[in-house]
Formats: sequence, structure tokens, C-alpha cells
Amino acid sequence: MKRIPSILILVALAGCSGGANTEMPTGSAVFRIEWPEQTRLIPKLADSIRIKVVDPENGAVLKNVVATRKGAFEYKEGSKTFSVVEIKGLPEKKLEDIVTAHVESGLSVALAEGRAFVEIKKDTPANVKISLVSTIESLERLPDNDVSLLVSQSIKLGITAKNKDRESVFFIQNDALWTVSDAKIASIKQDNEFIEEFRSLNYFQLVNGVFQWVPCTATITGLKPGVATVTATEPESGKKTSWKVTVGNNSEIITIK
Repeated sequence: MKRIPSILILVALAGCSGGANTEMPTGSAVFRIEWPEQTRLIPKLADSIRIKVVDPENGAVLKNVVATRKGAFEYKEGSKTFSVVEIKGLPEKKLEDIVTAHVESGLSVALAEGRAFVEIKKDTPANVKISLVSTIESLERLPDNDVSLLVSQSIKLGITAKNKDRESVFFIQNDALWTVSDAKIASIKQDNEFIEEFRSLNYFQLVNGVFQWVPCTATITGLKPGVATVTATEPESGKKTSWKVTVGNNSEIITIK
């Protein structure tokens, strides 16, 4: 899985004693989030970062905070924009930080995720760099079978991205890469065009009562009889899927295996 050099989170953690007679957790964590230029998938679409602080001993979520581009304290250093989020009330022990990037308000399926373990100690600040990686685990092909077509005939192929829980993960449709192994046998042309207003309903569809992202599609056209392989690649994660495409003469019967 490729690392995404797009969102950088620097965490300054410090534990502090609240006095010998108190058992209240008084450690704190300061998250410094770098919002890069909106050029690739994650910075272009991620409007929020969800930060979960977890006790690894029992899996308990101690803190669950959502930081938005506009909601956190924000400042600039040159051309870079940073947000600062402070999380208080943490115990002085080893904790796990789970950071996810989302389209909006931390409610959508995560686009990327990063994790780090940090030991919070009294009066001992620690700096942690968390790199986010794509949550895409696989590409689902549509149709989920190899295809056959005739010379001059065109059909559509499609892909959707899935995470480890088989949830649909959004990616920019026109960033997908479509290739054909033999350009003399068939041609491939992508259909989707990304628009800045990606939240338009044009990018959603209702499937079994759940809104999902519309698949990325491409049109393949038969040029001459033969067999070729069409491959679709999602560039952020590097995940691929492919179809065996058989092009027959116009006198032959089309079959979908």
C-alpha cells in the first residue's frame, strides 16, 4: 500500500501531575495538523481529521475528536496552513493515536488512516509524526467477469474502491488509470470527469438503502479480433483489477462469461 505524502500530523504530547491526592488524568496532547495544497486525493477531498486516543490495554476510546479545516485554531507558515487541536485529560501511560481523514465532519468512510503509539510522561513532551495511508484495500470490478464483444462494439466497465470492511471509499474518478494490453485489439476511454462540487448527488447512488459512491466507468471498443487485458488502477493506493477482453468478428455471437 502506498504512503500518501499529503497530510502530516505532528503530535506534541505531555503529561502533567495534578497533585499527589488526585486520580484524575491530567495528561494532554497537542495535535499539529498540516493541511497541504489541494492537489491529490486526500488533501483535495479531506475536510476533517478524526483523532481517537485509545488505551491499548483494553481498547477503550479515551478521546474522540474531530478537527475541521475551519473549526480548529489555524495559522500559516509561508504557503502552508496548519491547524492545532489540544486534547486534555489523558492518563500518563502508553496510548495509541488513530487518525483518519474524511470528506466532511468525520462522518464519511475514512479516505486515509494513520496510527502511532505514544508514551505520555510527566513533564516530558514527545513529538510524533503520523503518516496517513489510503484505506483502499481492493477494487471491485463491474461486471465481475471477463467480457466478449464484437469489432466496433462498445461496452462499459466500472470499478468501485473498497476498504477492509467492504465499505465504499471515495476516489477521484478521473484520476483512475485505464490501460489495454494491445491497443490494436481494443481501445479504452474513461467516462467520468471530476467536478469540484464532488458532493453533488451525481456522485452518490442509493444501494440497499445506503448511499454509495457512483462507480468509475470506462468504455472499451473492439477494434479487431483478438484477446487483450484491460487494467484499472487507483493511483493513491496502487490497487488494480483487470478483465480479459475477447473481441470477435461481427459474424460471431457475443458471450459474457
